[in-house]
Amino acid sequence: MNEIVVDQLAAALAKWSPRLRVVRSSFEVPAATTDRRVDALLDLEGGWCLAVEAIGEGYPRDVSAAADHLANLLPALPEGPVEPIPLVAARYMTEPSRALLRERGFGYFDSSSGSLHLQRGDLVVHVDRPAQKPAKRGRPVDPFLGAREQVVLALLLSDQAWTTGQELAATSSTSTFTVSTTLDELERQDWIESKGTGKLMQRRLARPGALLDAWSEAWRERIAKGRVPQRRYYKFSNPVSKLMQWAADNLEVLGLADRTERLPWAFTGPAAANLVAPHLTAVNVVDIIVPPKTLDLVETALELEPVDQGPNLAISERGGAALMARGRSPSPQLHVGWIANPFVLYLDLQDGRGRNKELGQHLRETVLHI
Repeated sequence: MNEIVVDQLAAALAKWSPRLRVVRSSFEVPAATTDRRVDALLDLEGGWCLAVEAIGEGYPRDVSAAADHLANLLPALPEGPVEPIPLVAARYMTEPSRALLRERGFGYFDSSSGSLHLQRGDLVVHVDRPAQKPAKRGRPVDPFLGAREQVVLALLLSDQAWTTGQELAATSSTSTFTVSTTLDELERQDWIESKGTGKLMQRRLARPGALLDAWSEAWRERIAKGRVPQRRYYKFSNPVSKLMQWAADNLEVLGLADRTERLPWAFTGPAAANLVAPHLTAVNVVDIIVPPKTLDLVETALELEPVDQGPNLAISERGGAALMARGRSPSPQLHVGWIANPFVLYLDLQDGRGRNKELGQHLRETVLHI
């Protein structure tokens, strides 16, 4: 048991209301018919009783296990004047973990931020503050960066099928080490589930919507911080379909700097998404993805000049999963052309421009089915 967290919970309760002051506490309370125990029972001034399970880091997998533990023990606890309210307390608790506990009707306490949630009938105590991540030991693992992003996309493309680490390494074109570190983080966030052991262990997506939402949020933050090199241009062409055809014709024959292979590229953004999931009547800008460190090559070959106002063409340098699993244009109006994977299209529609978010939701419902 994490006694420090329980002490911090008691202090926070007294701070928020005198009626929440702890008047009696019992620790390591045994449950009948089992040798398992509840970390603490706290009797409060206002007639409330809390059954507390105290843990360290509150990621979804951790709080789910703690909630299951409490749910199993509550019926076997010693009878008291009031029914105990189950509460999970942690040194740090993520936002998805808090949402998970609220959905199950559990209370929670995050000692890093002071966030608190309790409900008894119609009475709710809710103190919501941003989670304060503790200092990480070792290098942080961001599952939505670089090669790890490719593992995430491979999982989303797997349609929740069971898959091994070696299979994921092959489909994501990454190493088994990259797959392992990515899956460890995704499992800690309770986005995937596993079965088996060792090399025979298999994983599959448990919450694809939550994973896609988290990836989308990480992508928006990356865009907001200017971490995606992009230039904007104006090329006289009307309608947009003609501009896309012109770009496709030129990019298809464009080789890399050493001229040993053709340049990989793909349309993205609303113009591309509208081909995959028609929804908007008009699109004004064509977005293109090219590999890192090739923007100068493309700009020179296509004889483009950057503009500050009125662009109708935007080209971004992207690595990771951006060009993975791209497909050919489904539109007969675009004779040649690559379209980014629908999951990448969805991410790029979360930029807040025009009706992009609306188109993204339409794509999610009709193509991604998440």
